Amino acid sequence: MITAVEALPRSPQRRTVLPGLIDAHLHLTSYAESLMDLDLTNLDGPAILAAIAAEDTKAAGGQWIRARHVAASSWSAIADRRVLDRVTRRPLALWATDLHRLALNTTALSQLGVDASPTPPGGTIVRDSHGFATGALEERAAEEAARRIPPPSGDQIRHAIGLAIRKCQAVGLVGAASYETPSGLEHLTAYGTDPTFALRLFQYGQDLAPADRPGNIAPGLPIIGAKFFLDGTLGSRTAWMKEPFSDRGGCGTCRMLPDAISVVAGLRARGYVVSLHAIGDAAFAAALTLLQGQPGRVEHIQVIDPVDLDRVSPHLIASVQPAHLVGDRHEAASAWGERIRHAYPYRSLWERGATLVFGSDAPVVSPDPLVGLQMAIDRRLGDEAAFGPEQALPLEVALAAYTSGPARTLGIGLGQIAPGAPATLTVVDGDFSRRSERRTATVAATVVAGEIVYGQLV
Repeated sequence: MITAVEALPRSPQRRTVLPGLIDAHLHLTSYAESLMDLDLTNLDGPAILAAIAAEDTKAAGGQWIRARHVAASSWSAIADRRVLDRVTRRPLALWATDLHRLALNTTALSQLGVDASPTPPGGTIVRDSHGFATGALEERAAEEAARRIPPPSGDQIRHAIGLAIRKCQAVGLVGAASYETPSGLEHLTAYGTDPTFALRLFQYGQDLAPADRPGNIAPGLPIIGAKFFLDGTLGSRTAWMKEPFSDRGGCGTCRMLPDAISVVAGLRARGYVVSLHAIGDAAFAAALTLLQGQPGRVEHIQVIDPVDLDRVSPHLIASVQPAHLVGDRHEAASAWGERIRHAYPYRSLWERGATLVFGSDAPVVSPDPLVGLQMAIDRRLGDEAAFGPEQALPLEVALAAYTSGPARTLGIGLGQIAPGAPATLTVVDGDFSRRSERRTATVAATVVAGEIVYGQLV
């Protein structure tokens, strides 16, 4: 516990002491599993195929090859069973960076029975002119296929969860809201007795059964919310839009359930905080309608129609991921054209009273909150032009979105530096109030309840 707060003496070694940073939206078990998969970040098509071919020589007989982070620019050239069959006959699962698209080779398609599977509502199985699956799946079709892929062993996943937690601590995180499927909750329950579990987690369940209630799904884990999808993503052009995308046409994919109003009411009645995935402007408008001015979370909010801003109330928890701007800025300009003026509208939401909470959506991007803070405050990392500078936030507002905002929405006594508060802190090398030092800032230490879980204080 903090007993007193004093100004530090001036020193040539600048450090900024922050309340412990909290990631308001990540997927811990998915992030852990991603650490075991082949990482294809920043590779083009030929390099992706070469990496898969190299992995093929190392994998054991019959073992699945799992790979992630195929960029949107490479997807169309890679996501075809005929292309993938050239580099491996082992079953191969290849995820796009946004995790809303999955590509399978012929062996994987056969093992999962995709050719004979009907296309689920809210999903797409891409088929050729003869009706056979090409290997590319989107949204709910990708999710259903992914659930049938043999997972790593429990021991492997629990080891990876430990590694994921240490990586989160190393970037200054002391807590997180983790979005988990039922299987992910089972893994966290099994891991939760480990004494090194020093990252405070609060779970939001995905794919919950109608009778599930907080506390009876995964004993010992605080499950406080439930999430369902209203649309897809920018990279896949499955975000649900009011008007067609500027570059490819089409208005994306509406994933809103026909009985969504009763589903929201049922979730609230069962004690959950309602969390709605909404990236496109049509999805955001639908989310506001479903929440009906009552407390709830909307996740991502990457583009809005300005007419919907007048419907934003202080009850809205706007859970957004500023680090997405790093990779999305060019994709967003192509997809949304002039609507780019209303993309990643953090200042507009804050000015209308919404509670901003920041997260990373790891494993989609790194959980590093310092990147998210820079993008929220400066709307850029380096010397490039700022992306939508009119939506930049003041330093204190951005910090609150990683500290007191999520602490308040999660109902925990963190998010401040004051006598009597928990000694849960993130210490950063550099003066974070200066943009020149924000660009090079690194985490020096992470402290949880008085215990240094990463780095050194001096």
